[in-house]
Amino acid sequence: MLIDGILFVYVLMGVLGGWDGKKPLTHAYIAVLTIGFMWSLFTFGLGVMLPSGIFMDPI
Repeated sequence: MLIDGILFVYVLMGVLGGWDGKKPLTHAYIAVLTIGFMWSLFTFGLGVMLPSGIFMDPI
């Protein structure tokens, strides 16, 4: 879910903002920061865990 969220934000920012110059690096940076912030807010602030998947298999 985290990777999907990052890819979604990155592609959407690229489509809306363009792909020229250093914009792809800026889009990647913003996508990782925003999705990371949302993950930490829900995990640590609200105590809600993501469903288990291929990349995160609980013990």
